[in-house]
Parts: sequence; structure tokens; C-alpha cells
Amino acid sequence: YKRQVSTQSTGVFSSFSLASFPLATKKMTEAFRTIKVGNKKKLNYIRMAEVLFQTQEEVEFSGLGKAINTAVNCAEYLKRKGYATISKMETSLVQEERLKSAKILIVMQRTPNFHELNRRPNPTGDSAPVE
Repeated sequence: YKRQVSTQSTGVFSSFSLASFPLATKKMTEAFRTIKVGNKKKLNYIRMAEVLFQTQEEVEFSGLGKAINTAVNCAEYLKRKGYATISKMETSLVQEERLKSAKILIVMQRTPNFHELNRRPNPTGDSAPVE
């Protein structure tokens, strides 16, 4: 999983991956398994979950307010594709300043055949796992 970071003042892009931090503790990897769903397109969160499932057994979707629908849609998509199963779903009310907002937490468990199902064809025509 690679992410591009831009520095606006210099316009320089640098690429890094989570694997480039060898001293990552178990706590850090557990923190990376939660996807906070917001206003981005659903496919962004689905792709994030697919990347996390490469190394994690569980992934959590967390949505607040209007993002609940997106979180549920992402979880349902992964379930229908056979990539994961929903192991836990919690709803709650969160106090934000003077108003309350609904919140959802969906915990998904990777299926044993995830790596077989999540193969993408490469330009040579063979199937290769997504990196």
C-alpha cells in the first residue's frame, strides 16, 4: 500500500508504504485497521479495506452521521464479494457540542479464501495478488 504525500510549499512528492516502518508495534498495526468513513467515494474505502486485509485479520469501518450509509454499503460490498464477513456491528449516539449524532462501528473478519478471491490480472495476462 503506497500513499503519496505532497508538500505544498515545494511541490515535492514522496512515496512511502506502511512496510517501510519496521519498528511498528502491535498497537500501531491495530490502529491502522480502523477506517473512518467520511465524504469520499465508497470505492476509496473499499480499496483501503482490501489493502488492510492483505495483512490484517480484522478491519473496522466507523461512520458518523451521514457517513453511516457509506460505511454500511462498503461492508455489504465486501461481504457480497466473499472477501469478509461481518463479525460485529454497534450503533451509538455521540454528543458533539450541543447536538447528538448517530455512530456505527462495523467489524469485519477476513475470509480464509480472501487472497484467492482478491486477485487482479496483470498486464502479462496472469493473475497476481494485489500488492
